[in-house]
Amino acid sequence: MAAAITSTIATAVPTTIATAVATTVPTTITAAVPTTITTGCTIGRTRQGQSQHPYNGLLH
Repeated sequence: MAAAITSTIATAVPTTIATAVATTVPTTITAAVPTTITTGCTIGRTRQGQSQHPYNGLLH
């Protein structure tokens, strides 16, 4: 009996983990990517805006 239980666990556990990872990882990446892109654009705009102010002040 012990061998049958061990065999079942050895088969079921990796399958369960693989399924969980396959489900969780793409969801996490999909959720993270738009946030990262949006944040990057906002930071880029803010930095550009700040760097332009001194030059605009000198030109005026």
